[in-house]
Amino acid sequence: MWGMIDRSMSAKKTREYMPIDMQYTGLHRREHGLKDQSPVYTIDNFLTPAECWALREEAEGLLERSKTHSAPQGGTAQSSGRTSYTCHLDKKAPACPPLLTKIKALTAKPFDHME
Repeated sequence: MWGMIDRSMSAKKTREYMPIDMQYTGLHRREHGLKDQSPVYTIDNFLTPAECWALREEAEGLLERSKTHSAPQGGTAQSSGRTSYTCHLDKKAPACPPLLTKIKALTAKPFDHME
């Protein structure tokens, strides 16, 4: 069953989100108490420990301080308020295909639509 229409709000405020396979193994909707906010889902064991380590190793040396997209000149800039790090991996990097395959199964999005 595919779906992601949140009808928990009034009919005037029904929101549609990216469709996901609601029967995906381990998928759980989590209550978060924030009224009128997007639903939150978790997936038990979405990645194996080996897949996590492979992604971490792939990202080693590529991590950069996360940037915001609201820089004064319209580009991106580092923000002193950001404490996270980001890296962009090539889809063909050895650690990526297992993750992308799972994302495709969850969302039915083709690989060329994934970033």
